[in-house]
Amino acid sequence: MSTTTHQVNFRAESSLYKQAKDTLDSEKVSVSEILNATLRKIATGAIDPIKFISSDTIDDDIFRTAFSDLKKEILVGHQAILEGRTTSLADVRKEFNLD
Repeated sequence: MSTTTHQVNFRAESSLYKQAKDTLDSEKVSVSEILNATLRKIATGAIDPIKFISSDTIDDDIFRTAFSDLKKEILVGHQAILEGRTTSLADVRKEFNLD
């Protein structure tokens, strides 16, 4: 059994999870049922778990680029805070429909 870990892009994964969950909800299928079916297919050899996982992984260069972009975004935000350019929490909540 392989102990290789895979990096996760949480922003992308959360979006994909929501899309998948919405699809499953509309089809009246639970995440648990999907997991159980996948495990059965792995157990019977219908799915090779290494190929299954590796077919969905992203090249490390993409993560390095995303991390570099995130660092730049944080630095720009930090500079904006230092310059007093901020947005009220109420405006942010309204923009993301959190009210």
